[in-house]
Amino acid sequence: MELLGSTLGLGFLAGLRLYATVLLVGLVVRLQWITLPPSFAGLSVLGDRWVLAAAAAAATVEFLADKVPWLDSLWDSIHTVIRPVGAILLGATAASSQDSVTRTVIALLCGGVAFTGHSTKAATRLLANHSPEPFTNFGLSIAGDIFVPAAFWMLIKHRDLALGSMALFVILFAWFSPGILRSLRVEWIAITSLFSKYFSFPPEEQSPECVRCAAGRGVRGLMNSIGELCLEQEGYAFTTRRLFRKRIHHIPLNHITGMRVSRGLLVDGLTMTVDDYEQVFDVFKIHRTLQPAWLRRLSRPSRPS
Repeated sequence: MELLGSTLGLGFLAGLRLYATVLLVGLVVRLQWITLPPSFAGLSVLGDRWVLAAAAAAATVEFLADKVPWLDSLWDSIHTVIRPVGAILLGATAASSQDSVTRTVIALLCGGVAFTGHSTKAATRLLANHSPEPFTNFGLSIAGDIFVPAAFWMLIKHRDLALGSMALFVILFAWFSPGILRSLRVEWIAITSLFSKYFSFPPEEQSPECVRCAAGRGVRGLMNSIGELCLEQEGYAFTTRRLFRKRIHHIPLNHITGMRVSRGLLVDGLTMTVDDYEQVFDVFKIHRTLQPAWLRRLSRPSRPS
């Protein structure tokens, strides 16, 4: 249980900050702040100076990228696979003295726990990026920077408490997983659309008056649902599928008092003021020539009179 609790704890931290976790473990081993028990002898390799140098460089880049709105979501999207795989390797290294069955089970559990941590972080930061002020995003990043070393200390000093906290987190993740996984899907589609735009991949077929997007803040009951926003004769209609059935969200033209587009790194934010409250849609990146005419007009910068 001591081995399981410690390795799963490391896997969870790797899902939040992979490089910082490797750096912390390596420094603790290198500076001999703790004496590793025989069951954790495999972690001594993290104290190698080359491993520390690589982890420090990557942790610095991650620290800076995590402070920039939307760049943090791009970074998280890229690390959706990297962090769980890193946690698997970390768990296998920590359990290297165990038999092959135990080592495999621990490595897989570490990857699963890392995915829950990464998914929750990515979904939270994506939600924070929709906030009109930048302080929420920056505050969450600083909180994550403080949480990782604090949780690592608790993992060393109070393994039973760390294991219990992690079990509670996994239960909560299972409860909120539908919304979290929808957020991850939005990130993946956003990053693939961005690369398709700049590297000239064949575009998806779409109606000339429709644009592919995800429902954001203010679109009640359809948050992070992916579909098409189309201009119709009497207004706009957002069409998506939710719980295996088709859903259509209508926005009458006579209820819209304002519309604006704000450009972002991963997505462009389309904000509609409808009956004194805002509805936001995250428009995925496509080449300008493929945008519907109504979106191009909104995206065009206004000229001073």
